[in-house]
Amino acid sequence: MAITPEHPKGQLLFCIDSDQEEHHTAEMEDAVRQLASARAWTISPPEFVDVTEEPDDPDSDDLPIRTVGGLVELYRIDGEWFERTPVDVVRSQLHDVKAIVEAMSAFSARTGLDIAFELNDDSVGWIKRGSPNRLLREGMLDEWERALAARNA
Repeated sequence: MAITPEHPKGQLLFCIDSDQEEHHTAEMEDAVRQLASARAWTISPPEFVDVTEEPDDPDSDDLPIRTVGGLVELYRIDGEWFERTPVDVVRSQLHDVKAIVEAMSAFSARTGLDIAFELNDDSVGWIKRGSPNRLLREGMLDEWERALAARNA
C-alpha cells in the first residue's frame, strides 16, 4: 500500500501560548530550525511561523493575535484515512510528532513559556513548564500508539 495523490494532508501547529518578548521569537525560530535539521521527516520538516492576524473590525478594541512557532504537514489519518495510510507512514508521523513534543518540552522548560498544539485547527494540548499536559500525552500520543498497535495486531 502506498500514499495516493488524493490522500489529504493536514497541519500540526505548535506555538508560544504565553506573553512573550521579542527575544522569544528568535529563540523559537532557532528551536524550529534545529528541530527541522535534526532528523528525516515523513513529508517535510517543520517550518518557522511568525504571523500576526489583525482584528476583523479595525474599530474594535480587539488586539492583533500573533502566532510564533512551527508548522509541520502530516498526512490525515483520521476516519477512513487511518486504514488507508500505510502503517510505516502512520508510525513515521508518530515519531515526527514525538520529536516535536520532546523539542518543545525542552524549549518550554528552558524559557518558561507555554506551548500550544493544534492539529487541523483543533486544540490537542499544551506544554507547560516543560511538561506535556494529559490531553497531549494521553489524548493524542498514547491514543495514536494504541491505534497503531491494534492495527499491527
